[in-house]
Amino acid sequence: QPAAMFPFGGLLLLLLLLQTSSSSSSPSLFPCVSSSKSSPLSPSRDLLGFAIMPNAGDRKDCRGRGQSACGGRAGLIRAARRTAYRDELGFAVPGVAQRCLIARRATNLKEGDRQTLADLERKIGREVQSDGKHEDQLDYLEELCTSNVAMNPWNELFRNLAKNEEFISEYWSKKPFKFDAVIPFAKECFSMSDLETQCTFYPATYAGTAVLTLENGGWMMSKFGPEMNDANNMAPLDFDSIKEQMQKGTVSLNSAGFFMPRLASICTALLNAFQLPIWLNIYMTESLKPSSAPLHTDKQDVIAIQAQGSKRWRIYMPPHPANKVMQDPFTRGKGNDVLTFEELEEPLLDVVLEPGQMLYVPAGYPHVTDTVNGVKTKEESIHLTLGVDTHVWDLNFACMRASALSRKKLPVLIEGSFDVNKLERDQWLSLHAPLPLGFSSLPILSLTDGSKEESSDLLCRHIAQELARRMLQAEPQRWANFNEDSLVDELDLQAVAHRYILHHHRIMAIERKVYADATYQIREISHPVERAQPYLDEFKLAMEELALWSANQPIPSGGGSKAEKPVERGQGLGMGMGNTNDAKNKKKAKKKSR
Repeated sequence: QPAAMFPFGGLLLLLLLLQTSSSSSSPSLFPCVSSSKSSPLSPSRDLLGFAIMPNAGDRKDCRGRGQSACGGRAGLIRAARRTAYRDELGFAVPGVAQRCLIARRATNLKEGDRQTLADLERKIGREVQSDGKHEDQLDYLEELCTSNVAMNPWNELFRNLAKNEEFISEYWSKKPFKFDAVIPFAKECFSMSDLETQCTFYPATYAGTAVLTLENGGWMMSKFGPEMNDANNMAPLDFDSIKEQMQKGTVSLNSAGFFMPRLASICTALLNAFQLPIWLNIYMTESLKPSSAPLHTDKQDVIAIQAQGSKRWRIYMPPHPANKVMQDPFTRGKGNDVLTFEELEEPLLDVVLEPGQMLYVPAGYPHVTDTVNGVKTKEESIHLTLGVDTHVWDLNFACMRASALSRKKLPVLIEGSFDVNKLERDQWLSLHAPLPLGFSSLPILSLTDGSKEESSDLLCRHIAQELARRMLQAEPQRWANFNEDSLVDELDLQAVAHRYILHHHRIMAIERKVYADATYQIREISHPVERAQPYLDEFKLAMEELALWSANQPIPSGGGSKAEKPVERGQGLGMGMGNTNDAKNKKKAKKKSR
């Protein structure tokens, strides 16, 4: 099917350049990120954000500070980067030698990588202190020490995608696509053997299995780890329990990028390229499963990377929201809702993902997967779901509209009288499009060569005008006496746009801390749950303060109250393939209701 082909020819050349394996003994052939001068993410730090990594000048400043336990320049670069994290993010960073030891234990380097690491350390050694011509090798060396998945090729892939004009204008949030070419470094980027060595980083309480279909509703995930209020909820994940649960259904490790260093580095690459909030789940399914994930929608734009085995995907246009007015179109087929094929049109895509292939699914687009039809291998399927979380964090026009109306004490209902889900599908999709932030703001920012302030003002005006245009289309009677400019003034939409840009910055800052901590294991913790908990509290606080601002209520001094318990991904947020719930509790509740 022509529609199944990835349309952007510019990335084909990239893939030809990425054939060198990460275990190559010739790091000069290894693809590396372009300098910041050519990066599409450099117009404005405040507007788009930077990767929090010292530049070449910073690296020169840190040279000569002594050797590390790793015995090479990698330790010095890691020390400089951790200093940057500490200064900007407020971490207390333990000593270099201890960090290097943790990094080596975390990565479980393959023998070839160990040899490459040793060769590089001997080759670079003191030489780099004198001429500074080995930045690429230093990056490569550091990545071998901190993550068996080198970030540079992922950076290159995601940045090429992020700056592709056709992707931004024609596909982002609008159309699914499959990238048919095999991405060499994505093939087996995470396998069952990797999971066996990395699972101890992951808290068992977040893991789930797709085994539960409610009698009166949709499909859910059943926990197989301890509950959050269980005395054993701090226990790490056990590999044998994963294998056991895979016999029952698809195993999901929600928010795995928060915990596992190898996956956190991939999250960082997409975070830096897209400059939008990122989440990563792992899904593991045995072969010959006729339904590895029932028909459902997600709140995230999904980039699926097939790492091992194969999986068939069918993707559909969203059903009309008016079919079920009371159901969130971003969470159809989950919880108590059933999404049926009768509600849908013919599939937009019906494809099989092979190892190393990539698939993009816009938020709200129904999809179903299996490991039977068209799947030739009997190997377990493992795919990474990279979720772009604009809707989760309210970074769309519909949420911005609700804030603007609430601040003016006006009804949020469409035309002041009916639910937004009664809109026609095209109007609903337009109103729920993500705000043009991060990489999708580049076409707007390219219209000015001005200062950061001018760029910020331009983006605020554009977002305000876009919201006004969409509101006029969705509610022609309500705003019959207004045009775009007058509606912007009437509802103070530029002020609302500015507040949402600040909210985007805040969420991004938290995510940078999340993935820096997970990649470099910066904070000392006693149990895996502790790795993510402070950041989940920060996320909750950011959302609470946005809600208070939208309601014209004062924000408590000192940052407000802390969350009482962890925010569980997948519960009420539509993350991954289903909400994480305890099947036993559901059965108890059903008995009580009877």
